[in-house]
Amino acid sequence: MSNPARSRAGLRRPLAVLSVVTLTSGLVLGFGPSAGASDTAGTAGGSYGGGIQSSQASSTPARAGRPSRPGTASGAGTADPGTSGDVPTGGRVDTGGETGEGDTGGGDTGGGEVNAGGGTAPLSCTTENLDKLARATGGQTFTWGWWSEDQPCLVVHEFTSSGNFTITGRAGFPLQIMVIGAGGGGGGGSGWVDALKASGAIPDSGGGAGGAGGTVRTANVLVDPATGAFTYTSTRDGGDIDGFISTPMPTAATAHPYIKSVRIGSGGIGGTAGTSTEGSTAGGQGGHGGDSAFDELTAPGGGGGFGGRGSNSGSGDVQNGLLALLRAGGQRGGGNADFPGGDLGASPAVLHGGPGGAGASGAGELPLEVDAVNHVGEGGAGGTGINPYAFMWRAPQMGEGGGGGTIDPGSPPFAIVIGGHGGDFPRGGHGGPGGNGEDSSYGSGGGGGGTDGSVTIGDSNAGRGGHGGNGVVFVRYLALSAPETPAAPSVVAGDGSATLTITPLIDTPDDYMLWVAGDPDKNCAITPPETSCVIEGLTNGESYTFLAFAGNAAGESDTSAESVAVTLDSNAGTLPYTGNNSRDLASVALTMIGLGGGFTALARRRRTSTIS
Repeated sequence: MSNPARSRAGLRRPLAVLSVVTLTSGLVLGFGPSAGASDTAGTAGGSYGGGIQSSQASSTPARAGRPSRPGTASGAGTADPGTSGDVPTGGRVDTGGETGEGDTGGGDTGGGEVNAGGGTAPLSCTTENLDKLARATGGQTFTWGWWSEDQPCLVVHEFTSSGNFTITGRAGFPLQIMVIGAGGGGGGGSGWVDALKASGAIPDSGGGAGGAGGTVRTANVLVDPATGAFTYTSTRDGGDIDGFISTPMPTAATAHPYIKSVRIGSGGIGGTAGTSTEGSTAGGQGGHGGDSAFDELTAPGGGGGFGGRGSNSGSGDVQNGLLALLRAGGQRGGGNADFPGGDLGASPAVLHGGPGGAGASGAGELPLEVDAVNHVGEGGAGGTGINPYAFMWRAPQMGEGGGGGTIDPGSPPFAIVIGGHGGDFPRGGHGGPGGNGEDSSYGSGGGGGGTDGSVTIGDSNAGRGGHGGNGVVFVRYLALSAPETPAAPSVVAGDGSATLTITPLIDTPDDYMLWVAGDPDKNCAITPPETSCVIEGLTNGESYTFLAFAGNAAGESDTSAESVAVTLDSNAGTLPYTGNNSRDLASVALTMIGLGGGFTALARRRRTSTIS
């Protein structure tokens, strides 16, 4: 006997009801706000899955203690007041000498005190702090500050010999560079042939011309923080360089030792003195100064001055080919890439005196006549150099032309004369009045050698030209300072932990320290280029805020504002969502209807079977 067919459709309604009840319970249990989480609407900051609720940062951040940075003894700062730091390679202690303005400050390095914001006080701009202030090595290194305390501290590298400039920190900070080519040597004075010497006679000899000062090239330099490429922008304006340096630029996230070569030109050798022997009375020409360079920024050296004319059997040589007068000084002062030396021409109006060499900012001058009867002249002045006072306070003139030499002021029957001075300031070599020309320094030209009226047989009557000064290169930049205060860190809560992220500062520090406000033992460190770290060992259900500061070799920043508050939860990150933690009835109903409909559709897909 067969049983009547039974449809399973009757089972669908109880199953659907049970499914809805079960799913609704799951929604309440799994997605409702967790214990301790706030249901307050409109709270600042994003909401996270698991019931984590953010709150607005406190208007008065906690300052109760800071963690120590890696490698430091305490969080109060990295400076050790009253001690002297190691000077970088090639460094020198500046005691306020001619080229430097360093203030030794009695050993007080500064920076040990703690500001109200928790950071370290600024370091004193002294050579004792060079290990903390310098961003590079190379040459002789010293600090230099303006006359006003509110002006920035600068670090200056002076190269008097070839070497390397090495950026030891993060590239990107602006530089200013001054390159001075070497000065040319002065020409030697000429001699008087023994056979023509006679008491009271006018000597047939003249002084050498002055050597030229080297050219000066200056530039602002920007270093690409990503590639280390140097971009040079000329700043030369007349005789000065702009005394102000750019504001801090973005620096690289990672340190890389970018190295640039520095080449220092050697000064030209002074020309040899003429003799009293027939055929060798002309003074020798001074040597050309060598070029100086910082990487591709090159300053050519100055030319050497011509030697005094001399007799040389009455025929001119190459350097004095246009001169017919045996009593003339050297025809031309040394010239450089920017200016010419003084030129007597083919028929000089003034005798015995040599012209001056060119300077970095002006041409060499002609001799000045002081005896209208015998046409005797003083040596011509050298051309003006460059005054770098705005680049480096109390620095000497550089790149001056050497003065021309002349006859000995005691030689009868002449009035007293003097050798030409070097440039507007006596840095270029003086022309020798009857003796050797003066040697020079800082890229200036040597003075022309002099001559005299001695009638002693075998007396050469002449002096050699002065040697040109070697070139020099200066590099300066803003000293490293404690970092700016970072922004409050952003926070992502986890299960017993928090992930903290900083907004990188423009001038990248060595590290960032982040910690739980009020509990500095719970901390983590970030070393750029990283931007995040995790603090473990926190308690779920507790609300936390976080603080940060940045540090480098020069000190530590003030403490940041507090982060927004977060409450940790064991479910953090399992089902994240953004929005309000509260669930209204409408959202629950829509969820149940949607899920219930899905089960109904599933039930309808199954075929109705007959049970026999």
